[in-house]
Amino acid sequence: MFKEYTVFLNYLLNLKNISIEKAAMKFRYCLLFATFASFMITACNTGNSNKKEKSISHSTNAGNNKDKDTLVLSQTFHNSRYNFSFKLPEGWKAEDRSINGDGFFIKSGWENIDLRAYAEQLLPDTNPNEICTSKSVFIFDDNTRGTFCRDSTEWFFYRIKNDVRLVFYARAEKKLLLKHEEAIKQLAATLRLNSNLGI
Repeated sequence: MFKEYTVFLNYLLNLKNISIEKAAMKFRYCLLFATFASFMITACNTGNSNKKEKSISHSTNAGNNKDKDTLVLSQTFHNSRYNFSFKLPEGWKAEDRSINGDGFFIKSGWENIDLRAYAEQLLPDTNPNEICTSKSVFIFDDNTRGTFCRDSTEWFFYRIKNDVRLVFYARAEKKLLLKHEEAIKQLAATLRLNSNLGI
């Protein structure tokens, strides 16, 4: 590095016929200017990068309409016919309006969402048809594997034991289902047959 400085000084001396002191002074000014310019370029780039990151973060949060609240599930409801249970938050209601006593309509604090929990008897030696556009494994609270079967406006959470299939059902516009997705899954995960039936 020192060698380059010396060559530059000699160049200035030969070119301008000025004293070493004046050349050194000009050289210092050049270095000072170059350092300042480099600092400003770095600072501007860092500022733009931070603005870009903030913009990306803001746009991500703005597009995320999901309900992040975790429900406090303090009530347990039981079905006597199939001996299953599930949990709901305080203030929500489960009404047995079915003709044959197979389940409940859930009155939640959400508007325009139909929630139900019910059971159905499966015929022997049959594979239950689950008609939906997307299927995935769903894990219930007690680590039992089930099925999450969804269409754009209807979601089914299935849990099968022997010849009984438990169902947690949600129906609404797609945007509402997606908004409350985590809470719906939390509710569905509590669905279970009572322990005396093996689950």
